[in-house]
Parts: sequence; C-alpha cells; structure tokens
Amino acid sequence: MKFFYDFFLALWVLAFLPKIFSKKYKNNIFYKIGLKMPDFPVKEKGEYRIWIHAVSLGETRAVKSLIDLIQKEMPNLSIFLSTTTETGQKEAETNLNRIKMNFYLPLDFSFLMKKMVKRIQPDLFILVETDFWLNLLKELKQNQTKIAVVNGKISTTSFKRFKIFKRFAKALFGLVDQFCLQSDSDKLRFLELGTPLKKIAVTGNIKFDSQKIVTNRKDLNFPTDKKIVTIALTHENEEELILRELEKLGDQNELVFFLAPRHPERFSKVGEYLRRNKISYRTIFEIGKGNEKVVLVNQMGVMDECYANSRVAIMGGSFVNHVGGHNIYEAARHDIPVLYGPYMHKQESIVNSLKKHKIGKQICLENLSETLEDLLKSPPRKDLLETVKVEVEGATKRSWNLVKELL
Repeated sequence: MKFFYDFFLALWVLAFLPKIFSKKYKNNIFYKIGLKMPDFPVKEKGEYRIWIHAVSLGETRAVKSLIDLIQKEMPNLSIFLSTTTETGQKEAETNLNRIKMNFYLPLDFSFLMKKMVKRIQPDLFILVETDFWLNLLKELKQNQTKIAVVNGKISTTSFKRFKIFKRFAKALFGLVDQFCLQSDSDKLRFLELGTPLKKIAVTGNIKFDSQKIVTNRKDLNFPTDKKIVTIALTHENEEELILRELEKLGDQNELVFFLAPRHPERFSKVGEYLRRNKISYRTIFEIGKGNEKVVLVNQMGVMDECYANSRVAIMGGSFVNHVGGHNIYEAARHDIPVLYGPYMHKQESIVNSLKKHKIGKQICLENLSETLEDLLKSPPRKDLLETVKVEVEGATKRSWNLVKELL
C-alpha cells in the first residue's frame, strides 16, 4: 500500500506542479517538497512533546483555545504546531508565540514523514478537523505516538469519496486512537466507514470557543459617520459577484464596505480590480477622503476589529462553489447579523447550530442586496447570541478531557 500510495501521490504532485510553484506557495515550496527541513531541537530526557497539525488559518485560530488550555494544565510540555498554508503560519507566529515551534507540513511521502516524525519524536499527535495523511499517521504509529482527532468532521463530499474507497478509509481511520467530533452526523459517517464506536465521541465544535478579541488599534481607520458592512474572507471572482449584486442597493451614501480577501497574495489583485472598474476605495491604513465606497482590508489579523465596527457581515467563501464556506461564528460573536451564501458544505455543524437559533441567514446571491437593506433598517435582537453561547461553547474542554486520557 505504501508503494502505491507514494506513486499516486507523485502523480498528483506532477499534475499540480504549476499550482505548487505558484506565488501562493513561494515562501514554503522547499518545505512542502522536502528540500528543506525545519531545524528541530533534540528531544531532552524526560521532555514530553505534543504535535498539533492545523491545516490553515481557520484551524490555527480555532486551536488557540486548546493550546491555551493544554499550557494551563501542563505548562512544562513542548507543543509543536504544523500547518500547510502561509496564512496558518502567520497566525501561529502572531498569536501562538508560547509554542515550542511552528513549521510547514511537507507532502505526505513516506520518506519525508519518516524523517519528520523521527526528528520531532512526539508523544501525542493532535489532528485538527480533516487533514488525514496515511504515511504521516503510519509513521506516528511506528513511533508509538498516540493519535487524536479534535474538531473532527467529514463533509458530505468527502464522505462520498471515502465510501468509494471504504477499505482504505477503514485502514486510515483505524490508526487514530480517539476521535472528538463536531456533530452526530459526523459520528454516523465515521461509523459507516468502519470506525469503532469506542473511539468516537461527539464533543462539539471548538471554533465556538474562540475568544473575542477587539484591540481597537489606532492605526485602523473606521469611519464614524457611516454604516460599515464587512465583506469577509472572499475568494477569486467572489468580490466581483458580491459588489455587482450590492449595486442594486438604493442610496449608498451612508454605507461603506470593508472588503477583506481571504488570501494575502490577492490583496493587490483585488485592488487592481477596484481601480479597473473605477470603484472608489482606500486601504484600511489610509486616511482617504471620506467618500470611498470600499475599504480594502489588506492586512491579516484585523477581522475582529472589522466585525466589531460593522452593522452586518457578509461571509465570503460561500457564494462560490469550490470553497465550502468559512466560520460564520467569528462574525456572529460580535453581535452582528451574518449573511452567507448557499455553499457552506465544509461548515455544516456551525451552520446548523446558528440556524437553530435564527442567527445569521443563508441566502442566494440574487437576494443579497434586498436582505442586507432589510437588516440595516431592522436589525435582529442581539440577546439571541447568549442562548447560543450557553449551548455550544465548551467543546475545547470536553475534547481535551478525552484526549489527555491517552497520555
């Protein structure tokens, strides 16, 4: 299996070489393909190491609450954090500075994973959400490392794929010692794929435990005479779709749209789109003239401030079908209504929880301007969020209580 897995992984790499060598991965390409390896410190006698893998920005933000809890209960252990994206690395460097080391996870070739596991020598490995890699998990098992999945889930699309290769899925998931899942539907899917019931627990979504952070940085310019609407975490072509739809709004003199692309390498491209279409804008650090229609958020780590100063948030990644949505609770926890599109298949548990309490609204693109106009005229009750908090928060503690039994 290892030979065929490595072979097909190599074919996949060859097929996606242009993407791998694109601007998006220019800062981590040598780490991704294994030509560079982080300089891991030698494990000291008696040192206990936990390796946490969080794929991208959302998972890295979510796992902060778990890392804080681990460090509070076990302050002397060493935490290593890997991600696969540049945005995940930047988030780790900015907000997770107490960890031992953060680094990029290379492609899942057996020889690379063997080398990495040997250098880190983790006692416990925690995978956040969905990034299952066969060779990584097998090498961890060879190292006698305990493996846990936190905030685990399987989207509808992934479940269908795993069902086609059910034997492979059973072998892959069989390497995990403890699953802490987001929802009952995720539990049923793992069971159907052959995962033993004794390994599964539904603990909830740790993204609900993310702390509310509002720093009110003085170098950010939020207009006080306008109603701010934040268009958050948008992807390729999504800005154009949303802004065109919002042109249907009536008088927009009292509105300003804070537009925040999901990936930093697209900041300049979105700015060029705004210039080309003669849409008046400034960046978030500029003073401006006060009549700009759009403020381009070309800085990472400021979304909490944007949400806190907004009347409404429009969540990107949900109006194009290839992304699967983003964490709408990050905006909702600031007591503002959140609008999101029909493509939220990677955020099922969050959507179901907020829908249940009538927080946020899922709409089609063609209904966006009308719905936004209604929300600005008649905002929803703010006290609804407190009910949600009581019901959904605490997943981090429930998950850690199970995972630490593996130690």
